[in-house]
Amino acid sequence: MSRSILDALMQLFALITLREEGIDRGREVVASFLRRRLGRDQVQHWLTSFEGYIEEYGAAVESREVAGLKRTALRATKVLRACNNINRDLQAGEKALVFLRVLEFEKALIQEGAEVTERDALSRELTDLVASSFGIREGEQRCYEALVFDTASWPAMTQRYHEAFLIGDQPQLGGVVKSGWSTPLACFRHPESQVVFLRPMGPGAIQLNGELLEGERTQPFTQGSTLRHPGTAPLHFVDIQRSFMEEENIPEFTLEVKEVSHWFKYPEKQAIHPFSAAAGSGMLVGVMGASGSGKSTLLHLLAGSDQPTFGDILLDGRPVSDPTNRSRIGLVPQADHLLPELTVRENLFYAARLAFGSESAEQAHERVERCLIQLGLWEARDLPVGDALRKTISGGQRKRLNIAMELIREPEVLLVDEPTSGLSSKDSELLMDLLKQMTHGGTLVIAVIHQPSGDIFRSFDTLWVMDQGGYPVFTGRPLDALTHFRTIVNHFDADRVACGMCGHVNPEQIFDIIEVPVLDGRGKSTGQRRISPKEWNDFYNVLVVPGHAAAAEDVPEESATPYADAAAFRSAGRIRQWRVQALRDITRKWKNPQYLWINLLEAPVLALLLAALLRSSSAEAYTYGSAINLPHFLFIAVIVAIFMGLTVSAEELFRDRLMRKREDHLQLSWGAYLGAKTGVLFGISAVQTLLFAAVSHPILALPGHFMGYFLTLFAVAACANVFGLIISLLFNSVRVIYLAIPLFIIPQLMLGGAIVSFSDLHPRIARPMKAAWPAQFMISRWGFESLTTLYAAENEYDAALFDVDQQLTESSFRRDRWIPEMRRQVQSASQGNEEAVRVVAKGLRELQGAQPVLTLKDGITPQEATRILQALDVEQSQMRLNWLSAKSRRDELLQNLGWSDPATLKAVKSEQHNDALSDWVTGGGTLDAGFTLHDRVIVNTRDALYSPSGNTFHGALVTAGGSVWSKRTRNLTVIWTATFLMVMGIGLFGKGVKRPGRPR
Repeated sequence: MSRSILDALMQLFALITLREEGIDRGREVVASFLRRRLGRDQVQHWLTSFEGYIEEYGAAVESREVAGLKRTALRATKVLRACNNINRDLQAGEKALVFLRVLEFEKALIQEGAEVTERDALSRELTDLVASSFGIREGEQRCYEALVFDTASWPAMTQRYHEAFLIGDQPQLGGVVKSGWSTPLACFRHPESQVVFLRPMGPGAIQLNGELLEGERTQPFTQGSTLRHPGTAPLHFVDIQRSFMEEENIPEFTLEVKEVSHWFKYPEKQAIHPFSAAAGSGMLVGVMGASGSGKSTLLHLLAGSDQPTFGDILLDGRPVSDPTNRSRIGLVPQADHLLPELTVRENLFYAARLAFGSESAEQAHERVERCLIQLGLWEARDLPVGDALRKTISGGQRKRLNIAMELIREPEVLLVDEPTSGLSSKDSELLMDLLKQMTHGGTLVIAVIHQPSGDIFRSFDTLWVMDQGGYPVFTGRPLDALTHFRTIVNHFDADRVACGMCGHVNPEQIFDIIEVPVLDGRGKSTGQRRISPKEWNDFYNVLVVPGHAAAAEDVPEESATPYADAAAFRSAGRIRQWRVQALRDITRKWKNPQYLWINLLEAPVLALLLAALLRSSSAEAYTYGSAINLPHFLFIAVIVAIFMGLTVSAEELFRDRLMRKREDHLQLSWGAYLGAKTGVLFGISAVQTLLFAAVSHPILALPGHFMGYFLTLFAVAACANVFGLIISLLFNSVRVIYLAIPLFIIPQLMLGGAIVSFSDLHPRIARPMKAAWPAQFMISRWGFESLTTLYAAENEYDAALFDVDQQLTESSFRRDRWIPEMRRQVQSASQGNEEAVRVVAKGLRELQGAQPVLTLKDGITPQEATRILQALDVEQSQMRLNWLSAKSRRDELLQNLGWSDPATLKAVKSEQHNDALSDWVTGGGTLDAGFTLHDRVIVNTRDALYSPSGNTFHGALVTAGGSVWSKRTRNLTVIWTATFLMVMGIGLFGKGVKRPGRPR
């Protein structure tokens, strides 16, 4: 009995005793009451407390020169004040027990030989006042009075009040029928706490938790308690609870574990040895064991998250991994799966929106409010959850919120891993009381708990004990576990597991017995256990397992039809999941001001800094045409886009890993989550690159093409977003993630085509005028080339003259470089040079109307050489005509555009054409001698910008599928294709990680 209850009783006993002829008798009754429950030292302490209250209340009453009704009124006022104080300290079930003890005290005050009906009016008035103050209804009060004063009338009480019932072997009495139970028990079930108050209706050797029941005392029958009657099976508290569930039409179901054994890696490392058990609706099952005993592993097997290597786990006859059954099971892991940026209410709201696809937002809010009130979180509803460094709610509130995340969808089976870890003893008891209350509605709760207090230990209906290495060593009633282990090690009085005075149970002795060490000759531990886990498992298989068949009646039969509310849980469709998860992600980021401001200011600040530093001109006044650092800025802009896209996404999947475990158990769509995540990241990158472009574009006086500039940077950042998600998925810590980022960034710098020329790379990968093959995998290469061609070839000046300049360049190139080089190659081939033969063969294919007949093995005869040279002469003449025609059309075009005046043309060119960028993409405009590469004639000239035939790096055109494409269009297509393929890869890879295979 707790100290608070004893103190309340002493106050009320003192007030009831304050009668002219009742004080001495009251002392005797109180002393007898205390001696039956407490030790000698405690008896004297509480007698002193009782006498202190007698003096305090007696002096207050006697100091008034009043008598009769006024004195009674003063005494009633004191009773009312004492009850009000008690109301602040005790729960409903405890107040009911106090009221019963008050009635028993009143009964004991009646002199021996007097009839019960001789209760005077004052006593009745005071007890009525106590009942009213405690919120005890009239019918409930009448039942308590019948239990104490007149058990003979109890059969009639059972007909009038639903909570009143009998335990016995006579079916006509109703209630709980137990064959061979000859001594009926009058019982009353407290409606709020579910505690059963009982009293024998006759003589008999009935034991409650090993202690003989006294016929004159009413005793509480609580969680984990057991009644025993000679000649019949024990009666457990859960049996009483289940009988009420049947009356209340609460659906029943069965969870069965059938010979389950599990390996982490078959066959080397076994996690759980063969284990069988069963539990049913409305039960609270405790799983105890030392670290490394497989408790958490067992919980994940029960949840269906992992598949057992051997054996079956069935819920109503179907595997728990069945999609229908998985929706009936809730799993609360030991680690938080909360979103720290969101409030308590918001965490629950988004969980409800994802869990119930058919409910509106208003219905979800109503469901959340009910859950908050039920779990005592209403006052904290608008507080952010926080994390280990930013705690805004208590540890107990965090645990309750974790449970609420599962409770919001009303699962039938709730699995909780270490719910009391890190909590105070008071918070632990409150949390376990909450879990116990859930069982009253039919929920099966299985809780892994390491070191429960005595009260928590007794609250379990069934206990599963695991030993190191995953060996099961006990399944059954909690108090029977103590008897089991004490008996095996030959403890004296092994059946007496609870204190005879206060009923306290010490569950720690289970592990003290299991792990008792072997001592050496000096009495020191040798580090070895006296009984190994395997030996304890052998005892379990011999002594406990055979009793499961006899105890099968404790578990309800399988439901004939699926649980009535199973169809009520139907997760949202993929489109709604995408919307809800995207909104949740946006809300999380919005709630983090530091994250928000850094991401918003990073881009414009960098743009301002870089553009200002690189705003340099070869002329006195800055103009776009004379800007000497434009190529460098464009490359740095691409690197900035990559960096921003990468850093904004690098932690995303890693940070959500615990939340994803929960959502994976709920069978929510990985694709919807990934789509929402990438959508939000793309939105952030769009804002960042838009701000970067908006700030840098006017500073550098870039000539139009703002959208092209922005879209290129956005495409690069989006691709980096997805690569950041890949990094986030692959690595297991934030430190490793950020250590891996340079492995991605540095190659982008080296192979982007700006810092190191591709022609200056290692000879095996160098490709003059083209990107080296490793650069084809670099986002920077595609983005940089896209920007350079945008401003080098698509500005107003170059775009207007592009077609004619292309014809001029092509004609000039073939006339002055390609044909002379081909002549030299023909002469060399005619002298037997095999490489020259191959070059000439490919060159002939480029001649319009030529009919190449040479092969790689053919030589060139003098006659063939003559014919080829003649064809080249014809081609050269045609190129001269083409050049003259293009030059004439260029002059005409300049006239039509109004640029024929040299000053006007210079001004337009200064605003639209950048010399540094033009030199960058054309190699400085030099007309170097031709050379051959890969059996083709190549010339390192400015012509490469305008010629699609070579598909050169920085070229404005590219040939693909027989068509000529804009290089920028091709590059953006490549970037977005790579982005899409990487997203698809994450989706496939994520599915593989989510559902790993298990050996069978």
